[in-house]
This record gives sequence, C-alpha cells and structure tokens, in this order.
Amino acid sequence: MMQSLKISIASISGDGAYLCYDNVSKEIYEYFQKRKLDLEEYALDDSYARKKKIPESMEPFNPGERASFGSHECVMTFDKLTLTVESEDQDQIFYGDIPKSCCKKDSKFNNILKQKEDGIYVVGYEGLEDCYISGEIEIDSKLEFDIKKLKINYGLIDIEVSHRRWICSLTYDDQEIDWTVDSYEGTGDNSFRFVKVKNKLARILGKP
Repeated sequence: MMQSLKISIASISGDGAYLCYDNVSKEIYEYFQKRKLDLEEYALDDSYARKKKIPESMEPFNPGERASFGSHECVMTFDKLTLTVESEDQDQIFYGDIPKSCCKKDSKFNNILKQKEDGIYVVGYEGLEDCYISGEIEIDSKLEFDIKKLKINYGLIDIEVSHRRWICSLTYDDQEIDWTVDSYEGTGDNSFRFVKVKNKLARILGKP
C-alpha cells in the first residue's frame, strides 16, 4: 500500500526568478533600438507598450503579456535549501536542511542559449522572493522517508542573466516528482536584454 507525502522546499535566501528566452525578429529588435525603447520597462510594466504606442506586431511578447506570464518559466534559485515533509494528515515527518550530496548539476540545463537556434532572443530575469517548491511523493507505507533518496538536479542561469543555480528537476528513489514554484512578491532584481545567438555562441546586443 502506498502513501502520499507532501513536500515543501524553501531556499534560505528565498530567491527565485521568472525566466524567458523568447525568439524575436530582427525587425522587432531594430524597432526598439531606433526608438530607444526600454526593454526592461516594457517587460515589467503592463502599460508601457500602450504609452509608447508600440504596434502589436513589434512587441517581443504576446500583446498585453508581461514577461512573468504566459509561456515563460518560473524557477527557484538557491544557495541553501530546507525541506519539510508532511503526511496526508499534515503530521510533520521531516524538517531540516537538504544535504549538498542530494544536489547535482545537470549539464543539459546549463547555458540554455547555446542550445537555441541562431537568431535574436529576449533574455529576461525577474527576481522573486519568499519562493518555495510544492510537490508530492508516493512511498510504500511500510517504509520511512529517507532524505538520501531525494535528488535535486540544478542548472546554472546563463551568464547573460545571472550566475545563480536554479532547480530544474526533482526525483525521489529515482522517480520524477511533479512540483510547482510559488512566490509572494518581486525583489526589483531584474534584467532584460537582447542577445544574438550565432553558431551556438551567445553575444549580448547593445542596449538602446
């Protein structure tokens, strides 16, 4: 018989991020450059496109869509992690730091831009705080939870955006864990820019 356990993973620093790596046309890039438009303001201010009268065809993101919504990815970055495990009856089974031995760098998630096709991309990072991961695992009811069976795979956010580590997958006893990231508010630690990828090399394009 199996039992479901609820897990919550929090970063001591409480940091997270919305990331985006959106391909844009050369026309959109040149439109922003010629008019000296602020890509970061556009990404973070819902009203910027309207104020600057940017045509929908020249918007890097879907019209009316901030960088932190839609198809963009929310991740949690970390230095040190804590774990809480609860039973279905909300009894606390485990609480404590996650050992470094449980965390492993996954090279396929490093330098995402070098895996993209050639072109121009909007690379974005919107900092978050009070981040935590929620998920569930199922184990045999006869067995106790074993922290050593929890594995956290992480990648490194591209140097164009940040130097932080971000969680990209979780497993318990080699089984994938479905999880979500939640956060309460932003930090003001943001970065958005145009990056050109050619022959798998990423080069930051000049800001307007």
